[in-house]
Amino acid sequence: MPNRRIVGALVALAAAVACRSVPARTTTGELTGATTPRAAVDRFLAAVRAQDLQAMSVVWGTKDGPARDNIQREELEKREVIMTQCLSNDSASFVDDTPGLGGDHIVHFTLFRGSVTRTTSFTTQSDASARWYVKEIDLKGVHSCTAQAGQPPRVAP
Repeated sequence: MPNRRIVGALVALAAAVACRSVPARTTTGELTGATTPRAAVDRFLAAVRAQDLQAMSVVWGTKDGPARDNIQREELEKREVIMTQCLSNDSASFVDDTPGLGGDHIVHFTLFRGSVTRTTSFTTQSDASARWYVKEIDLKGVHSCTAQAGQPPRVAP
């Protein structure tokens, strides 16, 4: 009888270890996502500035992990190229971080490009291993994807 208990306990322990969430890693061994919502957006914007699609793909994602593991590569790269154009910036400044729905966080940053300043929000989401990813971006403030983004639209005469 005692052997059955030991075997049962070992099986339960093995199942618990197998079911725990392990954070995803990049090819260099670095963890994907970030430790906080703000850090996720900082890392994402740094990748945008560098036009580094690989770096963007490991911090852009959802509760299911990085986008690079959940979107086909061709589609992923198309979306990232558009985001690099819309979010192009020389620097960025953190504004605030507020709780959102379902555990998400809304992080606001001001982006600077030349003399143009624009503020936008990033919805971040945590995965099962407590790594944060940029889930959504409010592109309304940067909709024109040009140096004129954030400026009032011109009215035709």
